[in-house]
Amino acid sequence: MRTILSTTGLLTGWAAAALAAEPMTAGQAVKVLPKEQKKALARIYGSDGAPAPERWHILVHDPAVETGLKEFVVAGGAIVSTRGLSQFSEKLTPEEVIGDSVIKWDSDRAAKLLQQYAEANQLNLALINYELRKEGAEAAPLWKLTGYDVAGQELGSLVLTAAKGVVVSHPGFALEPGKPVTETAPFRTYSSSQVSKERTTGTVPAATPPPKKPGLFKRLFKGGNAPGDVGNNGATPRP
Repeated sequence: MRTILSTTGLLTGWAAAALAAEPMTAGQAVKVLPKEQKKALARIYGSDGAPAPERWHILVHDPAVETGLKEFVVAGGAIVSTRGLSQFSEKLTPEEVIGDSVIKWDSDRAAKLLQQYAEANQLNLALINYELRKEGAEAAPLWKLTGYDVAGQELGSLVLTAAKGVVVSHPGFALEPGKPVTETAPFRTYSSSQVSKERTTGTVPAATPPPKKPGLFKRLFKGGNAPGDVGNNGATPRP
């Protein structure tokens, strides 16, 4: 009995560790911070997300230090590092403080929207860099997501509000998607070995695209697309 209980406890511990290691959204990472630090939140960064990054770098304003900056690195559901410097910024001012209450549009929803823009432009999105900040005391906090293919080539960027997800600009993406964010296809993921191989050899690994859903007109009448139907990726078909 003692052996069984020990084994059960060990398995439970492994399961908990596995769950903790799951990539987090930016909002989930912010919740790990102490209460007072959440109020001082100024910027969030994440690199090489597929779609979520392994680590979130959260910058808060700290008036007790000369630079006004403190960085928390969150990974696996916990703070793994705290320091008074950051690769993303040299200093922070009180005017840059966002706080956690205004972030209603989390990073996972922003990533889905970025993928829709990539699909609309027939581009294969592999990695995402995240940045959340505001410019000035009266400015609205904005997400900036930059998408890359498996070779590390930049595809385009998406800038949207953190409060409602309103798209401000989409440089690099000529076409806009024509479907709600909730209907986007699953994110195409590549293993680290695939990305490494492509960056060193230039051979793009094949990513299996998800099956396309027929348009509403086709589902109702089992025929072709209606005139003006934008199809599955939000882009008007070419003649």
